[in-house]
Amino acid sequence: MVSNSDAEEKIIIIQKRVSRLLRDTDALFLQGNQTKSSVLEQEAEDRQQVKGAGDSAYAALERAVQRLLELPSSRDEVSEQDPNIVGIFHHAIKQFEDLSKTSQTNTYQLGTAAANYDSFISVISMHDGKVDSQFSSWNKEQKAAHDSMLVCQKTKSECDRKHRELTQQLSDARGERSSFGGWVSSGFSNTLDDKISTIEKRIDENKKKYDEAEENEKWNKRLRTEAMYGRKACRDLKVRIKALNKEFATELLRVNESQLVESSLWRGLLELSSMVEDPKFLSSRDNSLRLVLKVLKADDDKFGSGDRYAHVEERIKLAIIGRWGEDGLKKLLIPGERRGPRGFLANE
Repeated sequence: MVSNSDAEEKIIIIQKRVSRLLRDTDALFLQGNQTKSSVLEQEAEDRQQVKGAGDSAYAALERAVQRLLELPSSRDEVSEQDPNIVGIFHHAIKQFEDLSKTSQTNTYQLGTAAANYDSFISVISMHDGKVDSQFSSWNKEQKAAHDSMLVCQKTKSECDRKHRELTQQLSDARGERSSFGGWVSSGFSNTLDDKISTIEKRIDENKKKYDEAEENEKWNKRLRTEAMYGRKACRDLKVRIKALNKEFATELLRVNESQLVESSLWRGLLELSSMVEDPKFLSSRDNSLRLVLKVLKADDDKFGSGDRYAHVEERIKLAIIGRWGEDGLKKLLIPGERRGPRGFLANE
């Protein structure tokens, strides 16, 4: 049985806890927005850095090819024909190293983003558990208040029945005192007065008990209503929290997939960077051009249709074709071919 004072205290507690849950949930959403915004901003910045590094690397490679196409000999040392070209190649090598490092940093950043999302999902889960716990608590409060109301209603019903009985007894006693016989015997009259007084006291006590039960029922009804409101608030919060959890689970999956892609890109760029650093790059014009085409082919093999520098590859091949024709390009693409294409100055 929940007393009036207990019910009043519990109502205040429920109201405070509902307000706190709402504030905490709003704060959770704010934290989620900040976390997601931070990750998306970092991703955009990293993509821009990778793009910038990639543009620089492939532009440097294209400039090196342009200088190679100007060399007269297909087999003489590149540095002997143009000492300045060494610096151009070293610049291209440095740009590919930077591109690989930028991609590596991006991979690590995505790992950090995934860890942040995973941590936030744990926070969501903890908050969801608090809401579940509070829902269960208020479910018990609602049941206890409802049971107390039933007890109060039963007490009121008993008081109503007793009030009718006492009222009838009082009416009978007063009627008896008013009768002729009651006036004759003063002793008998005093006894009736005592009886009437006793009945009146019992009526007052019964009324007091009824009023107390009614007041208690009122407070328990308010408590039940407040507990029902708290449970509804929990259900509404559960819907919001579920949506938030789904959103970040999707984000985590996306970031994990992005990290796998970026990790693959990084490994591919490491291979390209190693190829660009091959000593044969400066051994002769033809070897240099073959290695450039090998780098471009490796780029195609690694990134396929997703290659963002296909236009650079196309311009390099067109430049070679423009210098020595389709046959010249084909001969450079043949592994192990050492003679320059027909029309090369060194073969004339």
